[in-house]
Amino acid sequence: MRNTKLFLILSSLTAHELKELGKYVGSPFHNSNKTLIRFFNLLKKHHPDFVSRSLEIENAHRRLFPGKKYNAAVMRNLISEMIRLTEEYLAFINYRKDAIVVKKHLLEELGARNMEKLFEKNIEEAFRILDNYELRDQSYYSNKYELESLRRGFYEFKMPLGKSKQVHGILPDEIENLTYSFFITILREYFSLYNVQSQLNFEYGYKFFDEIMGHIEREKETYEKIPLIYILHTFLSLFKKGEKEELIPALKEMIDKNIGTMSKEDFNNFYIELYNYYKHKQSTGDKSYGRKSFELIKEMLKKGIFIRSGDTITAHSYTNIVHAAIRENELAWAEEFINKYKNKLPLLHKENAFLYNTAVINYMKGYPVSDEKQKEQYYDKALDCLARVKSEDFYYMTRIKNLLLRIYYERSDFEHAKGLIVSYKQYLSKNKMIPNDLNRRYQNFINFTNKLIKVRVDNDIYESNILKNQIIESNNTEYKSWLIENLNKIEERKTPVKEF
Repeated sequence: MRNTKLFLILSSLTAHELKELGKYVGSPFHNSNKTLIRFFNLLKKHHPDFVSRSLEIENAHRRLFPGKKYNAAVMRNLISEMIRLTEEYLAFINYRKDAIVVKKHLLEELGARNMEKLFEKNIEEAFRILDNYELRDQSYYSNKYELESLRRGFYEFKMPLGKSKQVHGILPDEIENLTYSFFITILREYFSLYNVQSQLNFEYGYKFFDEIMGHIEREKETYEKIPLIYILHTFLSLFKKGEKEELIPALKEMIDKNIGTMSKEDFNNFYIELYNYYKHKQSTGDKSYGRKSFELIKEMLKKGIFIRSGDTITAHSYTNIVHAAIRENELAWAEEFINKYKNKLPLLHKENAFLYNTAVINYMKGYPVSDEKQKEQYYDKALDCLARVKSEDFYYMTRIKNLLLRIYYERSDFEHAKGLIVSYKQYLSKNKMIPNDLNRRYQNFINFTNKLIKVRVDNDIYESNILKNQIIESNNTEYKSWLIENLNKIEERKTPVKEF
């Protein structure tokens, strides 16, 4: 018997949850089929792997129905019922996690049964529970709105219209809480949308964006009291509307001050966006943000911001941290980091991320070395690591090709460099997921490197000056400083390079 869905669900349960599921299946309230209880007892012995000959469908039938002829329909029904009960159990434990959700369902039932005293007692208790929640996200305001709406709905038909002013007087509070919940939700969606569009070639309109942003701006005093609205609105103002960077210190202070009122996921994401903003400022020419972003990274590591569920760090964050350290000439720190955090990478990405970043560090160690033999040793290590990276992710592939192209050039291996330029251009033109600005950035790097090779082979100082000015004037080129530095070397050397 290999029912993937059933075993997948059961495998996800902890030993304690499996024991609780046994009680759930064994309860007459949930299940009256005794064969199903025996079936569960057979299954639970093989948790969590469910690898046993006794689980083969005909063997399972023989154990459950000794002496009876195998009946496939009966086994299908048993499996189907077990899946239903298991999914029902998962829904139940999720429902039970939130006391307010439980209270809301209870209040709806008490209201429908017109049990006024119990309704009053439970709604006051529900408000006390909610007020003790430190988290002030969209769920908090949504729950507050729903509780107030339940209370008003219960009482508004119990008294004459002329005496119902007190009941209807809570309507403004309902609307206010619903508004807060909506704005946190929609701003969070805009925030997520911006992140997706900035990383992938993906476009989608921001419906009602200007209207919502404008309203919050006009009512700033009101919404500054709601930290999540203030933080999300400020980020969107920075990224979408190009507001002044003077907002950043107050924004960071607001995030730190309200750590307890937001989820860990929100806190982490906000810090990551701060880092992305620093990185963006650096890429547009403000080099002071290089050191700022590196110091922010160290602060984020101390706060555990890069660590996700399961005590893991994403390969993308791992690589970005290494690159930030390298840009600030912190090679020793970067090398210590990749070894310290290697085992926190997800198993699927661990080897690729480690090898790629080891290659980058070896390249950076070799780049300034004047001893050619020692330089070659570093470059050989880098090439060996790159050759072992297995990935189809364009973020990896483009970075690998960029590094390979620089190594080939510096080794005067122009034949391989030219071949890589051709294949790299084809790769960029075919991959539609690469964001347009990143694609253009890499295309410019390839084109300028191609011209750099020609200048070096021809030893043409005049063309070198023209090319340098083109690179300086370019607003979107990867490794501009590397290109200019190598043009300067040609001008300093003024000796011909043997053509291939």
